[in-house]
Amino acid sequence: MKNLFYKEKILFKRLKNGVLCVEANNQEDMYFGNGYAQAVDRAMQMILTRIIGQGRICELLKNSDATWEVDVFFRRMNWQKNAERELEKMSAENIAKLTAWCKGVNHALRESIPWEFRLLGIRVEPWEIKDSVLFMRMISYLNLQQSQAEMENLIMQLVQNSIPLSHLNELFPGQLEGIDIDLIKKVQLQETIVPKNLPWMPGISASIASNNWVIDGSKTLSGNPILANDPHLEGNRLPNVWQEVLLKCQENYVVGAGMPGIPGVLIGRNNNVSWGATYSFMDSLDSWVETCQDGRYFKDDQWHPFTKREETIYRKKKAHKVYFYENEHGILSGDPYNSGCYLATKWACSENTGALSLDSLFCAAFTVSTEEMMDVLGQLEVPFNWVIADHQNIAYQMSGLSPIRNWSGLYPADGRFSENDWQGFHSYKDLPRVLNPEQKYIVTANNDLNHLGKVSPINLCMGSYRANILSQILEKAEDISSADCIKMQHNLFSLQAKDFMKVLKPILDNSDAAQELREWNYQYDLLSKGAWLFEQFYGQLLYDVFATIGGETVFRFLQKETGIFVDFFKNFDCILLQKTNCWFAGKTQEQVFNDAYQKSIARLSSSEIKTWGSNQKIELTNIFFSGKFKWLFDYGPVDIPGGRATAQQGQIYQSGGRKTSFVPSLRVIVDMNTTGIMSHILGGPSDRRFSRYYTSEVDMWRTQRYKYIDPFVEDEAKFISNLFT
Repeated sequence: MKNLFYKEKILFKRLKNGVLCVEANNQEDMYFGNGYAQAVDRAMQMILTRIIGQGRICELLKNSDATWEVDVFFRRMNWQKNAERELEKMSAENIAKLTAWCKGVNHALRESIPWEFRLLGIRVEPWEIKDSVLFMRMISYLNLQQSQAEMENLIMQLVQNSIPLSHLNELFPGQLEGIDIDLIKKVQLQETIVPKNLPWMPGISASIASNNWVIDGSKTLSGNPILANDPHLEGNRLPNVWQEVLLKCQENYVVGAGMPGIPGVLIGRNNNVSWGATYSFMDSLDSWVETCQDGRYFKDDQWHPFTKREETIYRKKKAHKVYFYENEHGILSGDPYNSGCYLATKWACSENTGALSLDSLFCAAFTVSTEEMMDVLGQLEVPFNWVIADHQNIAYQMSGLSPIRNWSGLYPADGRFSENDWQGFHSYKDLPRVLNPEQKYIVTANNDLNHLGKVSPINLCMGSYRANILSQILEKAEDISSADCIKMQHNLFSLQAKDFMKVLKPILDNSDAAQELREWNYQYDLLSKGAWLFEQFYGQLLYDVFATIGGETVFRFLQKETGIFVDFFKNFDCILLQKTNCWFAGKTQEQVFNDAYQKSIARLSSSEIKTWGSNQKIELTNIFFSGKFKWLFDYGPVDIPGGRATAQQGQIYQSGGRKTSFVPSLRVIVDMNTTGIMSHILGGPSDRRFSRYYTSEVDMWRTQRYKYIDPFVEDEAKFISNLFT
């Protein structure tokens, strides 16, 4: 690629590994180059995601009932609201950087519009600052808060289907105190998980599960801290959700991975500090039951009018009006002119957010210490778990807007009383955080970290299996190297399976399946028959115990088409691993396990037993063509080792009628004894199908090879070899 000189100040080049590098003499020019670099390699991804976020799919891309539902969803969320007003919160210095970044994007778009949009005759609008505000809100919600909303909606349906409160309290211990069963039964649910689910569009990446950890220099081979991060996002897509970049401004630099549409990097390092992120499972979305009639809602002994919002969605150039009703509790699901009880739902980042997050990302690029970075990243409105390291210190900081409320937030509150309103948000200094902990390491894996804070922002999270296995390794290890962290990122051992097998092993008979399970080492490698057998048993066990949710059809939908059992298996495991509870319907745990074993795998012959890898394959699908012209635009199949509870996750399931996955989309390792980062992504740097960098890193991902990105080292292959000698 030719170097680009802009005003004779900016050098733009591609490194040998395909990553784009920008060199400039001042920060504004550096961010101009950052915007240009994003649009050169990922303009299609950026424009497609913007169209979806604006709720304009039917207008510009495809008019169907499915895309109409998605357009209505994004118009309902209204994430473009007050985007321009957000700029008033940003410093003049960072406004200048963001303006320069947008100019860089538009400079690239003037040079070349992605041919996909020219083919459809779509006029691509210039990139505006408000578009990046929209993107910050989108990555905050999709699909972390969507998963939280699904579970809260499920609780509503369980109540309305008369599942006893005793059963609910076992499933959500300590979370349902104060729930008004009679009030919830009055709610007319307009949108339910069953059978209607938001059909995710291929331009949007599901964002949930990740690992990150940071190790004090006293436990490392180099004597400096090491930081590792591997976000587990949707892997069956091209391009990858992440884009890597190296930005240099005189003697300063920042290198790492960001999301196209947002300036800078979300995961990476600068001269002095490194940082990595996982989603925190903070509950920042709540619902209230509104008592409605004649377009009004009842609160504090009087009736109040809703604000009516009109949105226009075009279908085949014909305008269609949709209306939403809003109050201080959010957006109503229902028509308030039809008397009844409906839910109003509010998300903390739905409006008046975005600027502080962008401010923080600009500041992070030039922050010089771990303690300072805690304050910088803590002010992001996005709910992340941050691990941080400089040359001597390590830290953890949660970010996000955690509402101050008088109930758990896991069920809807009564909207008739002001005391149930949010009372602002908790300070980031009260959220979970720690500097230089005694154990000399910090691990996060979407687990419960409330014990590290003055407040408890998490009420639902993933199980602690991944965090526990990583912590066990770090607790015992000394002289830890980057090579050791690579092994940890690819660890396939399941503590979940080990816990369940303690109950199942004494029940096993002399069948072929039993013999395989007895010899199983709890590894989810592709050739493992034990992993495949265990998953057949585990699925049957879930069905036997929890199909009372609504029968086989409903259960299978929840299992196959939603993330309920994928994201929140911890809650269900806590029931299954008890000796006795009301969900067992009078049976003992041994009887329940034995029944599931007999139904699922006891009668399988040796020839019927499969390997874990037999079904663990994904196709990397081009997000624009969505499976059309597969032979030209898609890649695969790619084998995916790992399971739900292994450090390297390998979850594959259906969501909204579409196959999706949780796999390591990006892996990053930073030894603060060096000046660069080790990394690879599942895909390649470019979204251009005919670029040599379209899928250039898939084989690296498969074979556990990492590239090295360093502002001062030209021969990356030689240097990474030296790291392991």
